[in-house]
Parts: sequence; structure tokens; C-alpha cells
Amino acid sequence: MEVRRIAKTFGILFLLTWVTAIAGRVLLDPVFSDARYILGDEVGVGVYLGAAFEFLVIATNIGTAIVLYPIARRYSENGAVGYVSARIVESAFILVGLLSLLTASPCDRILGRMQRRS
Repeated sequence: MEVRRIAKTFGILFLLTWVTAIAGRVLLDPVFSDARYILGDEVGVGVYLGAAFEFLVIATNIGTAIVLYPIARRYSENGAVGYVSARIVESAFILVGLLSLLTASPCDRILGRMQRRS
């Protein structure tokens, strides 16, 4: 890949990372701001759409690291590998948080039903 094409691809992926991260945060705001979310009757579509945006954050996060690797390797191979590793670890943390959120989503229905029965 030529440098100009790498730079363009990196820029697009970097912007997509920001856009999807902000969109995911906005759509997941009810989960973060309402303490009674877990006992709610139903999970909104926005929460699942926010989760989809978070998965896109993971993909674009790793994509930026992989695209930038050939250029960064020219200056420091250790630095390039470190950057890719850091982005992968960051994505793993995002995934753990996202899976925790999605695990709690079905629980809110079960707990909500149990509360209504009692």
C-alpha cells in the first residue's frame, strides 16, 4: 500500500471510530444514567443499536492499528507492535464492557417479571 492510500484509510477509520463511539455512547445513555434500568420492563431498541455501534468501534479501533502498522514500523518496529497491541487490548476492554451490558439486558426482563408477580 502506498503512503497516501494508507493515510486516507487511516483517517477514514479514525473518524469512523469517533463517530461510532459517540453514537454508541448517546444511544447507551439510558443504561448509564438511569439506576433503575436493570428493573425496567423492556430494553429499548436504542440500547441494541448502541451495542452495534460499540462493536463497530471495536472493528474500527483494530482497523486503525492494522492500517497504520506499515508506516509506524518504518520508524520503530517495537513501537508499531506496541501500538497495535494497545489498540487490541483497548478493544478487548470495550468488548468486556459491552458483553456485560448485553448480559444485563435479558436480566432486566426476568427481574421485571419477578417483581410484577410478587
